[in-house]
Amino acid sequence: LIVAAFNKNNNGLSLDKLKELLHKARELGMEPLVEVATQDEMDLALSFGAKVIGINNRNLHTFNVDVNTTTAIMEKTKEDKRVKGHRTLIIALSGISTREHVSLMEHSGADGVLVGEALMLSACPQRKVDELLHRKSVTLVKICGIKDPITALYAADHGADLLGYVFAHGSPRTVTVEQAKHMLKSVHTCRE
Repeated sequence: LIVAAFNKNNNGLSLDKLKELLHKARELGMEPLVEVATQDEMDLALSFGAKVIGINNRNLHTFNVDVNTTTAIMEKTKEDKRVKGHRTLIIALSGISTREHVSLMEHSGADGVLVGEALMLSACPQRKVDELLHRKSVTLVKICGIKDPITALYAADHGADLLGYVFAHGSPRTVTVEQAKHMLKSVHTCRE
């Protein structure tokens, strides 16, 4: 759920609709990731009781990426009682392409990172996974945009905490539900 889409000033959906969708997801047994890109959006997400918040480092108007977006928002938010003590998971989204980026997000207080484009653009996705996962902390790492069982297995075997699949049509990383099930089955089979 992207908070910016629920802004009447931008001809978006109402904030009431955001609350409704949060509630509906929870009724279905899911906790949605609520995506923010500004401090005001973070404050809204927290006020609505979001338990998983993604801070997007990509400006969805210009598509420019600034990894300092997460650090700036976390600097103002990390002492908030709704975030402190891990009542809310904070995930840094977009622009995470190096081990230094992962470290920066760890030090900012983010609980995890989402990696997609860096893996897709890498000549050797396995080496990129190794680079990103070289860590000693408890920050979660999600490898997103996986398209084949070999990369899924490699990421899982080398410590990825979460695997992500893109189902949006038109993305170069799109997979079908059946392909994702096959990749997940491959990972589970190898772990038995």
